[in-house]
Amino acid sequence: MVSSMVVAFDGPSKCGKTLFTEMVAEEARFQQRFYAGYELSDDFPRVEILRETLADWAASVSFQNISTISAGNVFRAAAYYVMEAEKAGRTVDSFAHADVRKLRNLLATDGVVDFLQEDEQVGRRVSSIAQFTGTQLLCGTIFCDFVVEAYERDGGSNLAIVDARDPIGHFKRNDILGDGPGKILPASVMPLYIDTPVETAASRMKGNLHDNIAIVQARRHADTTRPELPVRPPATLSDDLSSWLRALPRTREGYIPTHFLAKNDADVAIDNIQYLASVVAACSNHIGLALNGAFETQLS
Repeated sequence: MVSSMVVAFDGPSKCGKTLFTEMVAEEARFQQRFYAGYELSDDFPRVEILRETLADWAASVSFQNISTISAGNVFRAAAYYVMEAEKAGRTVDSFAHADVRKLRNLLATDGVVDFLQEDEQVGRRVSSIAQFTGTQLLCGTIFCDFVVEAYERDGGSNLAIVDARDPIGHFKRNDILGDGPGKILPASVMPLYIDTPVETAASRMKGNLHDNIAIVQARRHADTTRPELPVRPPATLSDDLSSWLRALPRTREGYIPTHFLAKNDADVAIDNIQYLASVVAACSNHIGLALNGAFETQLS
């Protein structure tokens, strides 16, 4: 069986975390279908026990479930909650742990994630509401709850592809790194940091370029200067994909590896992102097998 894995994307505002996350998920699902869709040729003896054996093998070498989780959706839910309170004449200027259930219930509403992603008013309020006392801790807790739930679903063997600003920091603060129930094995985390210049990020947004540059700069400045958990890039980054892959841990006693620096400047095409996504998806599967003792692997 495959050990559950977490691919964790970090990066500043509007760097493309959602795109990278979705592309890794797409590649991982393609690989999952490849294993699950394995069929014998027509001229191969149709032996039932052999087909069952192959089906069992396919299930043992692929992930059961593939999930995407964005911390941004939790923060957007917080912004929407504040906006709805204001419409009702109530003032919300901070959050506490008691608000966890309120936001979780909101996020469980059918269609709410698409709404939160697309609503421009919510998007304009996210950065300012992220400055409220308690917002970072509250949203970080809910984000980590979602990650652990995806990691442990159906008994394990799952791939959770997540994005947040400082996801590893959220994991540490919420004490979910470790070995056992309710924990994420440190060696099962593959962290990546997306570096997208302000001008490039702005050029990929709808609307006026000058206005978009101002928006991206303002959001990134707010994130790095907020009083509660200001965002900082990882202290150490690896920009060599082969070296990063070789350094990934292969045993359960491993560690959280160095972040891979995924450069996303103007010269990066969608094909470049898809290639990285395919490599990350495949290697998450290989390392998941190695962590569960299925086999040893060398990646380069």
